[in-house]
This record gives sequence, structure tokens and C-alpha cells, in this order.
Amino acid sequence: MPETDRDGFVAAILDVYPTQVEALQKLYMNAFGRLGDPEGLAYWTLNMLHAGTTDPTNLLLPVINESPEYVGMLKTALGNGEDLASLKTGQEVENYIRTLDSPTQYSLYGKLLDNLYENIFGRAADAGGKAYWTGELEQGHTNLLQIMGSLINAAGTADKALLETKGAVAYDAVQALVDHNVITSRDITQVGATKIQAALSGMQARLSEYDASEISNLWVDKETLIDKMLRDAGLVS
Repeated sequence: MPETDRDGFVAAILDVYPTQVEALQKLYMNAFGRLGDPEGLAYWTLNMLHAGTTDPTNLLLPVINESPEYVGMLKTALGNGEDLASLKTGQEVENYIRTLDSPTQYSLYGKLLDNLYENIFGRAADAGGKAYWTGELEQGHTNLLQIMGSLINAAGTADKALLETKGAVAYDAVQALVDHNVITSRDITQVGATKIQAALSGMQARLSEYDASEISNLWVDKETLIDKMLRDAGLVS
């Protein structure tokens, strides 16, 4: 497909399927620590349509588990100890923790859960939720990615409103990239992949600072946040 046609194809998918794109953005932000790029979002949107689902969690679980971004986030939350250096997947990190004594397991799983809640809801885990999910992890009944999906899809009213708002802002942010002709992997390479990656990660870092009490502030700040992302990417001065 010629590059100009590919740009138009990706842009059209993002424009026609905002529900799928916003769902993907919520997962990208919390699993990869960044917003999705246009072509990646379009690719997974097509996969969601093929699977007949509006929830991308199960489709992306294997990819996230092996993603250096996700594994790096887990290691950072645990302090980047030398004993973690050889672990290559999220499941390997969880399995390693399960070999430790019970108090250490509880402490380390608690750190991962606090990090997860902070990324998703902009706050630490509540005591009840933390105790429940820690127990489930210790017993091997679930894993962090399944917990992530559960938290996103079963959030309470206030937290759900926050996630919907973040998803909408993230959707507008990726549309801003499209408007600046940063659409395909080739476009990203031409602009600078490292620069775009940093801009998408920076946008997520700023979004993660908002909690459910700050939704109105997030709407007010939306254009400023997107402009900052574009500046980080070198697309505006």
C-alpha cells in the first residue's frame, strides 16, 4: 500500500472507531506507560473488530506480558533489584515473587498493586482492594494483567468517569498527531522515534497525576496537555 494511502487508511480507522481506540488508549496508558501511536491503535482496533469485542484486554495480554515497557514498569516499582535483571516477562516477575517467603510476597505484590492503582486511578490502592488482590496473587488465582483489566472494566462511578475522561483526552491527543501527519511507523521514524515515544510517555505521566476529584480540571487542561505533547515531539514551537 502506498504510504499516502496507508496514512489515510490509519486515520480513517481512528476516526470511525473512537470507542475501540479509547478502550485501547486506557490499556496502553496503564500497561505500557504511554499513549498508543496511531498505527498501533489502528492495528489493534482492526483486531478488536475481527474478534467482535470492545474490550482489548484479552487480545493484548500476551503482547503486554512480553513487552519490555511493561516488564520495566514492574521492575521499577520493585526497585530494580539485581535478582530481577534476568526476568524477561511480567509473568516471570510474578512467579519469582511467589518463590519468596509470605511477608516478602505480601510486601512486593503490594508495591505492584499500589503502582497499578496510581497509574489507573491517580491514587494508592484502598486497603480492602489491596488485601484482596494481594491474596489472589499470592495464591496464583490471577495475575497483574487480569487485575488491570478488572480495575479498568469494573471501576466505580467516580473512577469510571475518570478513566472515560482520560480515554477521551488520549483519543484527542492521538488525533492531534494525525493532524500533524504523524500517523504510520514511517512518519514516526522521520520525526524521530525516541522523541515521539518520549512525548507519548510524558503525556501519560501527566494524565496519571489526575484523580477522580480532578475530572473538571482535566477537561480544562486538555488543550494545554496536548500542546505540551506536541512540543515534546517537536511538532510545534
